[in-house]
Order: sequence, then C-alpha cells, then structure tokens
Amino acid sequence: MSPEWGSPARLSVFKKLMPCKVEGKVKESFAVVKRSEMPYEDFKKSMMEMIVENQMYEESDLKQLLQCFLSLNSWYHHGVIMEAFTEIWNTMFLHP
Repeated sequence: MSPEWGSPARLSVFKKLMPCKVEGKVKESFAVVKRSEMPYEDFKKSMMEMIVENQMYEESDLKQLLQCFLSLNSWYHHGVIMEAFTEIWNTMFLHP
C-alpha cells in the first residue's frame, strides 16, 4: 500500500466522502478499495474483522456496520453484502 493512503490529509478527505453516518465503533475505521473474485467471502471476512477488532457485539453496532457497507459499495454488491451479513448475524444471535 502506498504511504499516502495512510496520511491524515488523505484520510480526512476520504472521511468527508463517506456517505454513511459514522458513529460509535465504526467511526475509527476506514474503507479500502479492493477488487475481488470472491466478493461474498471478502465481504464476510472484512465484516468479521471489523466486528472482532472493534468488539462490535451489540445489535446497533452491527446495523451501523451493515449500513456503512451498503452505502460505500455499489448496489450491484448489495445482495452479496446482505447474504454475508445475514450469515454473521444468524451465527451471532440465533446460534448461541
């Protein structure tokens, strides 16, 4: 990754472009543009990393995470994002 990606100026500009309302545990995160041959697996892995790293175990945190994923990605990927999120949700809340 290029060093300029992590610069405060670059992150400041990027945060202004984020269409989702960022609060709580999602606030300290940033998105990375990535091409994928396996979007379901990559979205699921990314969501799980966010959940674990930010200890996002409350329903409100997870809903905000989903909203950010949906708002930062093309509608073309929304079905795959929803499938990945649903699997995570069901694992966390329906299977103790």
